[in-house]
Amino acid sequence: MRKTLAMATALLLLAACTKTADKPAAADAQRDLQLAPADTTATAINDAPAPKPPETPAPAPAPAPKPPAPKPATAPAPAPKPKPAEPATVSLGAGTEVHSQAIDTISSRHQKAGETFKTTVSSDIKNDKGQVVIPAGSTLTFQIVTLEPAENKSQSDGKLELKVTEATIKGQTYAVNGTVVSVTHFLKGRGVTAGDAAKVGGATAGGAVVGGLLGKGKGAVIGAVLGAAGGTAAAVHSADRDVVIPAGGEIVIALLGPLTVAK
Repeated sequence: MRKTLAMATALLLLAACTKTADKPAAADAQRDLQLAPADTTATAINDAPAPKPPETPAPAPAPAPKPPAPKPATAPAPAPKPKPAEPATVSLGAGTEVHSQAIDTISSRHQKAGETFKTTVSSDIKNDKGQVVIPAGSTLTFQIVTLEPAENKSQSDGKLELKVTEATIKGQTYAVNGTVVSVTHFLKGRGVTAGDAAKVGGATAGGAVVGGLLGKGKGAVIGAVLGAAGGTAAAVHSADRDVVIPAGGEIVIALLGPLTVAK
């Protein structure tokens, strides 16, 4: 019973408190509605969720780094310039002397002007650079310009003039401009020939005539003997002596101009 009474009392008290609380709240709400006029310009509340900000696009992937440019290949060192080709020729200057030896004997008794003969170069002929231009064993060709014997003992020499015309070197022939400096030669007597006797025939006859005038028969014989003796002596004196260049005789020439030959 007591429990029932207590519960009823509690319910009454609760209801009284609720009424008391509702009255001020209602009064307050009425006062607020009177004091705050409605704002017609107020924007209706949009209960829609705010739009999401645009998504920032993901940055584009960074481009892959370019592979490093290949280093230029190191250029090979330039090949050394080839040495200038050596000239294919060598030369001797003017004034160079060339010594050679006659291959055959040359004599005014057998050879005559216009004929040619050859000589062999005695040793290597070098230029001022030490290059061999005319090797030993090369040949020179000479032309006989004049070749005459000495006509009597009064002449110390006959007549001899030669001209060098060409050189043959390693099988090639080259014209040579040179002059003959010296020629080894000698005079060789022929003895008294018919031609030499003819030169003095008049002397013998003259001796016989003189003998005849002096002593008739005997004098003619004596005169003839004297005349013959005198004629023989004259023939010996007037006998030709040939100019001879012996085989192996040296002939020296000097160049008047340059001589250029293939190596």
